[in-house]
Amino acid sequence: MDYKKLFDDVTAGNKEALPAFIDLKKYADDLAQYLEALKEKAVEEFNGSYGGREQVINGATVSKHSGGRYIYKDVPGWKAAKDKLTLMEKSAQLAYKAGGECIDEETGEVIVPAQYIPNKESIVVKFLAADEPEFNEPPY
Repeated sequence: MDYKKLFDDVTAGNKEALPAFIDLKKYADDLAQYLEALKEKAVEEFNGSYGGREQVINGATVSKHSGGRYIYKDVPGWKAAKDKLTLMEKSAQLAYKAGGECIDEETGEVIVPAQYIPNKESIVVKFLAADEPEFNEPPY
């Protein structure tokens, strides 16, 4: 797929944006699957054939990267603190939806509403399974 030409055709007004977006989304999803499938083998090759040392390969600098994550479940008090924070967040969301500060009837605590910042408008594209009938009519 010549994605640059497709983009140029849309921006020039020669093609509709939505069908082009869907085509590019299919292409990107497919490409992502192939990238993921090759990743482990590429890491093995980098560590083996290239000794895991930073290299310039095909015009790209390749270096080792490793990361991790922390697990807090065994830290004393972490779960209680997380549960309290979750409750606080939900209360602040409810106060926002109610239109302003609220009072917790059990504790008398003033609940300040959360600030809501909407995301940029977007669309979701879900592809039909191979056995689903195609439906292209616009919704009226």
